[in-house]
Amino acid sequence: MFWIRAGKFFVAVLMLAGLMVPASVSYGQTGEQTPGWSEPALISYGWFPDITADASGRVHVVWSSGTTGYDVVMYSTTMDGVTWTGINDIAAKPTLGAVTRPTIMIDPLGVFHMTFRDYTVYYTHGPADSVSAATLIPYRQVSKGASAYFSKVARDSQGRLHFIITENVFSAACSLCFHVFYRYSDDNGQTFSDLVNISEAVLTGAAKPQVVIDRQDNIHVVWEAGRGGDLGQLLTLNTKVYYTASYDRGTTWETPVEFQTPPIEPEEVVGETPAAPAKTTARNVVIGMDGVGNLMAAWLGLPQDLIYYRISSDQGRTWTAPQPIAGVWGGWSLYFGKLDTYTMATDRAGDIHLVFVGRTVEDEKLRYTSDDSTILDLLHVSWEGVNWSKPDTVTTLVGDVPEWPRLAVSNGNQLNLIWFVRDQENIYGDPSGYQVWYSRGLSSASFVPSVPLPTIEPTVRPTNTLPPAATISPDATPTVDFAQLPPTTGEGQEPFTESNLLALIGASLFPAAMLVVVVAAIVLIRRR
Repeated sequence: MFWIRAGKFFVAVLMLAGLMVPASVSYGQTGEQTPGWSEPALISYGWFPDITADASGRVHVVWSSGTTGYDVVMYSTTMDGVTWTGINDIAAKPTLGAVTRPTIMIDPLGVFHMTFRDYTVYYTHGPADSVSAATLIPYRQVSKGASAYFSKVARDSQGRLHFIITENVFSAACSLCFHVFYRYSDDNGQTFSDLVNISEAVLTGAAKPQVVIDRQDNIHVVWEAGRGGDLGQLLTLNTKVYYTASYDRGTTWETPVEFQTPPIEPEEVVGETPAAPAKTTARNVVIGMDGVGNLMAAWLGLPQDLIYYRISSDQGRTWTAPQPIAGVWGGWSLYFGKLDTYTMATDRAGDIHLVFVGRTVEDEKLRYTSDDSTILDLLHVSWEGVNWSKPDTVTTLVGDVPEWPRLAVSNGNQLNLIWFVRDQENIYGDPSGYQVWYSRGLSSASFVPSVPLPTIEPTVRPTNTLPPAATISPDATPTVDFAQLPPTTGEGQEPFTESNLLALIGASLFPAAMLVVVVAAIVLIRRR
């Protein structure tokens, strides 16, 4: 217990030292929201949510949580963004200290599709109008083994399900490098094609894959690349972002290409040879598609801390030069957000909406007059085919940190946004106090009336053809309202979580880190 808590402390010290920002008091939400967005509503305790909407206008939300002995996927739903159904656990696995990381999608037939994980990735589905643990089919294993992390599921116009998974590939060059794998199913997850490594040519690890399928059923995938990929992040700061595509519904894949952040040109010095451009990195890549089929990719470019974008009008075969989005910065300079990501969605008018954690000019002015230097916004911009709109601030946090926004459009113009917040006292530590929040905005697109979901006939639950996940009986996993749980797990009891593992890693690296600091200090002193 001592070493776990010591690890948390040392990780926090190292992270904050790297950021070089002073400690501050947490003020939480400022209460200042753009009129176009509703006041953020607290949904529950938890983290890493996902969101989708169906043709009836109903919004579905899932997130990672846990209770004694179990890693859990929690679920809730709303029609109006104000009134929510009760919170239910719809999937649970005996705890391995893993974050379940659920992702969801609803197809035109009214089927709710979900992937989640312990250290294996699983798939399940059921009727979207009655999502519960009882209506979802038994979990089906999608990953090859028990060293997988991220997953996504998408459906093309012909009904094929496409699965994107990250899983570790051990090699002498990199013992911990997760790769991006692909497989498909033509029978709603009863059987699967072989796993294909679509990032093998990149020769590094991978995290946070995103996928979009165009009108011709071409598949477009982006991801963050670098050493690592476990615990939801890459271990190195030297990260890149990559793109690949399949033009035959997943049979073959193009060689991945890097989306490069523009280099920083050094200032010329008279009488000296000009230095080489400063090295740049990239993170948080996301991909979307507008109403006429143009692809849009955006990512965080470092060290500029700017959000760059590229457009393709020929299904990803060529792309425009990267350009920064004006008037905004990323949040990396203030918060070391290795686990964060960006999100995109397209409304009825075909406009692309991008949401990310970042800063504005107003934030910078406030930061220099505030007792707390960590002031971050959840920002929204939209692309209408020519330029990006001015940024809308969904919410501003002072001290606490927003993370992992996910966006879905309902009824053509309702923007449904969910994210989670790390409380400042436990930003790099105990996640039991992290909270899932929701807000609704309105785009300029026309409203699409709700239509009833298709009736799904009862089906016989399929026979597993891959190693099945053990189903958990209702008695073993009672429905838990995590909004009512206390922020701690009890005296002397601390569940093993990914944060705890990070803490242990931090504790083990602390002596080496301190040695580096001491050596650097000695070198600087001698140079004076």
